[in-house]
Amino acid sequence: MIVRIFLLITTIFATSIANASDLKEALSYAYLNNPILQSAREDLKNAAEGTSGALDGFMPNIKWDRSAARAKSTGAGTQPGSRAYTNTMTVTQELFRGGASLASLKAQKKAFDAQVQNLIISEQDFMTKAINAYVSALQTKEALDINNNNVEVYKQTLASVEEQFKYGQLTLTDVATAKANLAQVKADQIKANGDYINAKATYKVYFGQEADNLAIPELPNNANTTLESLIEEAKVNNPALLARRAAVEYNANNIWATTASNISPILNLNASGSKTNSKTASPNGAGIGGNYQPNRSSSKQVTLDLTIPIYQGGGEYSNIRKSKIAYQKSQFDAASAMDAAVQTAISAWQGLETYDESLKSYQEQVEAATTALSGTKQEFEVGIKTLVDLLKAEQDLFKSKLGLSTAKYNKLNAAFAIYAAAGKLTAKGLELPVEYFDPSKYYLRAWNVLPNVVTSN
Repeated sequence: MIVRIFLLITTIFATSIANASDLKEALSYAYLNNPILQSAREDLKNAAEGTSGALDGFMPNIKWDRSAARAKSTGAGTQPGSRAYTNTMTVTQELFRGGASLASLKAQKKAFDAQVQNLIISEQDFMTKAINAYVSALQTKEALDINNNNVEVYKQTLASVEEQFKYGQLTLTDVATAKANLAQVKADQIKANGDYINAKATYKVYFGQEADNLAIPELPNNANTTLESLIEEAKVNNPALLARRAAVEYNANNIWATTASNISPILNLNASGSKTNSKTASPNGAGIGGNYQPNRSSSKQVTLDLTIPIYQGGGEYSNIRKSKIAYQKSQFDAASAMDAAVQTAISAWQGLETYDESLKSYQEQVEAATTALSGTKQEFEVGIKTLVDLLKAEQDLFKSKLGLSTAKYNKLNAAFAIYAAAGKLTAKGLELPVEYFDPSKYYLRAWNVLPNVVTSN
């Protein structure tokens, strides 16, 4: 069954293989320049920065303070004035907090992983809409061409009716009927033109270019060959499912982090050193004939601080319970996402098979309608068929051509929906000739917690 489906697809699109790169070129341009994707990438960069915050518990806190003081006394029996400058360096390093820092770092990694999958979701959603816009521009243009041709057919029919009316072979009613039908197909033509204009406007939203000289694209190369293989791939690669799984692991680590942060003992190492340079005025004063006597002093101190929470009002246990509830909820969400991934795969596969059958049906219908119209024309010329019969035959062929066009492009969208269900409707999955956005670059950059590391990319 599946071999027959893809053989039929290949036949349908064989005439466009020479221009198959057009869609890839359009998607490549959109991938690099569309603000929707650029915004989603900025969200991921922001999520990556959470890693720097999670590393706080492993890094020392270093502070330097400088103070200056001046004292001056007046009056009999007072002490001389003085000046003092003190520099103090303090270092605090957390040594133990129940593993809270490690748990927070692991949780942040899973939060980043989830955001990577969210970016893929955004990319797949964009690619789906962009491809639909591309296909819609093609389909509405073809529909307009079919309508334009239909108008010409009805004009010829009207001319033929008017000619026969001159010789008394048809009545004025026949002429009026032909004119009414021509007016109707012109109205259809106007609507088709409006649909094409709207499709081109939508195309420009996604691609930033005019929808000119578009070619029917080639189908994805790596389509699954069975529904079962598609379902298995969806279970492994569906980004919505992977995001939910990452959320489960995030919440598992968050229970640990929340518990340790709220009720675990805390052991800190503190080290400080200070140096003071002071000058005290001699009894003669600091003025003419007087002087300042210098004095230097320094101190160093190292301490271990152990803090054991005993009672904090009970709010800490509420926080722990909340983290456990969040974990349980994420498990249910992951199970639901699994069902949704399988359902999406089945729906995409069924859509492809449905449009295959629809396409075959319309092909047969066009062939039959073409034959019927040819025979009706001949019978109309010899008076066996009426004008109404002829107009109906023309309308049947017109509708079958539109149906064939719609089914053809629906099948194209359905083929890309298979890719989306498998989690491969991305620039990399479609093998677009561009430099792919690399999330790991920004995650690794966030590990650099040294000062003065500022980049804009």
